[in-house]
Amino acid sequence: MHGPCGILNLNAPCMKDGKCSKRYPRNFQENTIENEDGYPIYRRRNDNQTIEVNKIKLDNRWVVPYNPYLTTKYNCHINVEICSSITAIKYLFKYVYKGHDRATVEIVNDEINLYLDARYISASEASWRIFHYRLHNEKPDVIQLCVHLPGQHMVLFQDDERLEDIIRRSTIEKSTLTAWFDANTKYPNAKQTTYADFPIQWVYNNQTKIWKPRQRGDSIGRMNFVHPAAGEQYYLRMLLNIICGATSFENLRTVNGIIYSSFKEACIALGLLQNDEEWDQCLKEAEQIQTGIQLRKLFAILLLFCEVTRPEVLWETHISTLSDDILFQVRQNTGNMTLELTDDIRNRALYHLQSILSKYGRNLSEFPNMPIPTISPNNEQNTNRLIRDEQQYEIEELAKSTEDNFFRLNIDQQAAFKKIITAVENNTSDIFFVDGPGGTGKTFLYK
Repeated sequence: MHGPCGILNLNAPCMKDGKCSKRYPRNFQENTIENEDGYPIYRRRNDNQTIEVNKIKLDNRWVVPYNPYLTTKYNCHINVEICSSITAIKYLFKYVYKGHDRATVEIVNDEINLYLDARYISASEASWRIFHYRLHNEKPDVIQLCVHLPGQHMVLFQDDERLEDIIRRSTIEKSTLTAWFDANTKYPNAKQTTYADFPIQWVYNNQTKIWKPRQRGDSIGRMNFVHPAAGEQYYLRMLLNIICGATSFENLRTVNGIIYSSFKEACIALGLLQNDEEWDQCLKEAEQIQTGIQLRKLFAILLLFCEVTRPEVLWETHISTLSDDILFQVRQNTGNMTLELTDDIRNRALYHLQSILSKYGRNLSEFPNMPIPTISPNNEQNTNRLIRDEQQYEIEELAKSTEDNFFRLNIDQQAAFKKIITAVENNTSDIFFVDGPGGTGKTFLYK
């Protein structure tokens, strides 16, 4: 059971800004509802059954989601939630591969506030790793396929290897991509498959750098993600997605017998850049691994450096994923987990996109038919980015920091501090210039 909290206990640890940060008590619900975003609303029947906690009666609205089997087996409460959306996969892998939890230690007596970023490993996790138990499992195997321009592939070596020995390797100039060219030359039946689909029927040997026909097992391939701002490398990846049986980089640039000087020209000759299909595909692929804020940055790059013909259509097509982080934040703040995409959320996403473009000296009005964010005239911090950034601070935290650090100022620093603060408090217009050699504490005084 959660709580009690809220008006029943204003001092509960979960209380934040006068309300429960975990959104308890929840509403009664006759049936479980699954939302498209993967966050279900669990059944909580009003059956008039209660349990007393700290002399307060709590009903089904206070029950934390659980699994009866796990609770019985381990004789303790384990919070179990359903995560049913396919989009959860991009968050799942971040948790699996992020490594140990971290603990931060602050040395408060040091003038420059040194921080030590350290790992924290609990006893259960330590024993699990000592016995080399598996941490995760994936099936089928995913073969990472590199995408590189001629002569720009990655070469791996040990830090104690001699440069001469590395250069003399027989496989120094080979990669999964160049080996694909070789396989297409050597095996006639290999030419029916694109680079991305090649691992389904072929096996890559990391030692010999050679593709051979697959005898058993199954794998899939995934080309490295390439940002549209990468230029020729991006257009190379575009060609690799559709061309089968290429035998060289030059062969990839050949269209209808004409050898083009760049991969972009080859894409144009194939008609790949005549509409926004490629940018649409780019966003679809990025949606699988990137969050809303990352997607908005990618969309800004497309507007700035790529030839998007109808950006407004591209925006509307992907608005749900371009704003999914904002929708989640609003749901958390309001406690309404059934809230859908609203005009306000769209506006916030547009405003953030506008902020990204402004860093490059551009704005949305320069792109035909793109919607423009509507900002409330009463919301001053939204109308001026500098004002908004300046006001995004924690008053209590700054006050405590000022109080703690004032007594650590030397005599000259205190004199400057008092003079500047006095001018501010008296609303006196003035200009102050603080000068001194490096390491004398100018930055510490500013803070």
